[in-house]
Amino acid sequence: MQSSKLTSFPSFCFGVFSLAFSLHNLFSGLRAMRLWYFDRPLDCAWRRVHVGELGMRIARRR
Repeated sequence: MQSSKLTSFPSFCFGVFSLAFSLHNLFSGLRAMRLWYFDRPLDCAWRRVHVGELGMRIARRR
């Protein structure tokens, strides 16, 4: 019991750390993408395809 707790604790810490790191990367990436999305004139067709793909992914998840 003690040895299994000892081996599971570092993996648990690593999982929490990787989750927080990926969330931080996701939010910073979203911020950068929003800046790039609105501060720069983009190709309307590409944006329409991108938004349609996001909508399809959300609709498929439901």
